[in-house]
Amino acid sequence: MTIPPAARHQVERFREIFAAPKAKPRRQGEGALSDAIREALALTCPDLLLMRNAQCAVVKSNRMVRGGLGNGSADLVGVLRPSGRWVALEVKVPGEIPTTDDLLRAHNRGARATAAQRHMMAQRVWLEDVRAFGGFAAYVSSVEEARAAIARARTGASS
Repeated sequence: MTIPPAARHQVERFREIFAAPKAKPRRQGEGALSDAIREALALTCPDLLLMRNAQCAVVKSNRMVRGGLGNGSADLVGVLRPSGRWVALEVKVPGEIPTTDDLLRAHNRGARATAAQRHMMAQRVWLEDVRAFGGFAAYVSSVEEARAAIARARTGASS
C-alpha cells in the first residue's frame, strides 16, 4: 500500500506514539547498588521481606507533601521472619560511609552545616533510633556486606 505524501507525517507521528516503550536506563551509583542488594537478598534470604524506601516531596495546592518514612530514613527497610525484627540498611557506595570524624565535623558546624552534612546526621540519628527500639540497622556498601548484616541481624545484633 502506498501512503500519499500528505499523510506520511501523520503515519510517522502514529508510529512514534504507539511504538514499543523505550527501556528505562539502569540506575547508577547508590541506586544501582541498592537494586543489586535487594535482588541478591530476595534470592538468598527467604526469611526477609525487604523494600526500597522511596523518598519524595511534591508541591500540591501550594503545600509541600512528603512521602517515605521521613528525613534520614534508611534506603532499604524490612522485616525478618519469624521474629518480626525490623531491619534498616543504609546503602552507600564504597568509601562514602560516614566516619565518626565526619559526623563530629558536621555537628560542630551546627547551623552552618551543609545540606549533605545535615542529611548525613539525620541518617545516623534514624539508624540509632531503629536500634534503640530493638531493630537492626547498618550501613552497607556491597551485596556481601548486606548478606553479612542480615546474618548479624538473625543472631540478635543491633548493627
